[in-house]
Amino acid sequence: PWTPQQHKYMLSAVRSMLKSNNSVNFRQPVDVVLFNIPHYPNIIDRPMDLGTVETKLIASDPRGPPKDKSKAARWDPSKGSYSCVAELTADVRQIWENTRKFNGRDHVVSQLASKLEEQYEKALRSLPSDAPAAAAVASPAGGPSSRRQSISQTPTIRRDAESGRPKREIHPPPSKDLDYNSPGSLRKPKRRNDPQIQWAARTLNQLEKSQKHYDIVAPFLYPVQEIIAAISTYTQVIKKPIDFLMIKQRLEDNEYEDVSQIDADVRLMCNNARTFNPPGDAVHNAANALLQIWTEKWRSLPPKQELREPSEEVVADEYDSEDEDKDGESQFVFLKLILVVRLREAKAERVQLDREIAELERKIASKPAKQRKQKAPKAKAAPRKYSTTSKPSPGGPSVNGAMKKQRKPKPEVTYHEDDDSEEEPESITIDQQLELANKIQTADADILGQAVAIIQATTNITGDQEIELDMNSLPPATVVKLYNLVCKGRKRGKKAKPQPRKSGFGGAPGRKHLNEQEEADRIRKMEAQLQAFDSRGPAQS
Repeated sequence: PWTPQQHKYMLSAVRSMLKSNNSVNFRQPVDVVLFNIPHYPNIIDRPMDLGTVETKLIASDPRGPPKDKSKAARWDPSKGSYSCVAELTADVRQIWENTRKFNGRDHVVSQLASKLEEQYEKALRSLPSDAPAAAAVASPAGGPSSRRQSISQTPTIRRDAESGRPKREIHPPPSKDLDYNSPGSLRKPKRRNDPQIQWAARTLNQLEKSQKHYDIVAPFLYPVQEIIAAISTYTQVIKKPIDFLMIKQRLEDNEYEDVSQIDADVRLMCNNARTFNPPGDAVHNAANALLQIWTEKWRSLPPKQELREPSEEVVADEYDSEDEDKDGESQFVFLKLILVVRLREAKAERVQLDREIAELERKIASKPAKQRKQKAPKAKAAPRKYSTTSKPSPGGPSVNGAMKKQRKPKPEVTYHEDDDSEEEPESITIDQQLELANKIQTADADILGQAVAIIQATTNITGDQEIELDMNSLPPATVVKLYNLVCKGRKRGKKAKPQPRKSGFGGAPGRKHLNEQEEADRIRKMEAQLQAFDSRGPAQS
């Protein structure tokens, strides 16, 4: 019986052969109906394949069935098991013997079997020993054991020279520099996310594994380097040799920049076969059929993906993840809005605002009394009389000699909305998000207070701690308001300056009324700022 280490080693060797491109024809039992070979059982008495070998090998684990349910599902002892390495080797070698017996030694499938045979025999030569390592180190029994010398005094150090300390071998520390010649030091090239190249890779894999097109693809799975070694005149006719496996290897190494290069290599491979093999030959016909199949599949090529804008490329590079080897086929830009509220400075500004509000309220309270004193004499004045014989006004004579009616003065102050009344966009661009994230970190306490009030209106954040938000978690309308506040300098509730009155009646009182409105607006703005400061809580020391 074999040891668990030997079983694990041989299972890994068989699975390595299954993953090889040369094992396409040996992974499953031969389907006589699919390949239309009803005489196969008459020639092959004991069929065998690598898939059956793997199943029997899993059931041969000396440790018994696995406890993991996912692994236990593959435990199938119905096909048999192996008790030693010799039984396993007999089944594997039976596969190569069946292949050569049915197809002949010069057939393409037989050549692939020879490669797998070399791989298996090489792994078999490195099989771990069945004896445990501890047994080889054990001392022979029955030998006299020498008593260890007692150390009751300080041991003396032997010196070869009379002067100086005994020499010690110096080992320099390993170099911390990266060895660029080592195979693991070079960074693995990043996988391409071009959908067209991915489509070509999937199509080639389907052609290679398809049983329907096996006879067409099989001649091109044979390595062209072995053809060159066997036929010396091949390179004189074919200047650019290439085969199916070389194209797949270039795909794995990311050597193709565009899908048109893959198309050119496939057509070159078919043209080489048609050039070297005369018409009517099996390989020539297979090349024509493969070229026709590839042309039909080429019509379903997905459209070329549009390139992203330069601004998006900058954002993607700046916020790219450190793990570049993962597929990620969806890339998103996450921007964080960091609001650092300087509460100590805001508290000092609040005291100054309280003083200004008190001064403005005192001025407003004293102005109505002065206005009543100025308007009182005008109320007692006699109404002005108009004569019917007065000079005609420039606008023309009045009807029936009557007095022309006095025009009503226009409203003293006309308020109109500024740019904020225009329809705001539903969202902002990525460039505007970057501008907002940069400018809000240098904004003053007034702008920060209004920004916090806007955010608290749509979120549940309270307190005076540092606020760190994902910009994508905020509603688009809130982000637009923050952009208008920080970047454009717009404030909510802002009104335009009143237009001057064209009428000449009561000029002085109108100007006083205008000043009152401006001061009232200033008071409302200051009170809004104080409410924003109060909503953030007391300042921390």
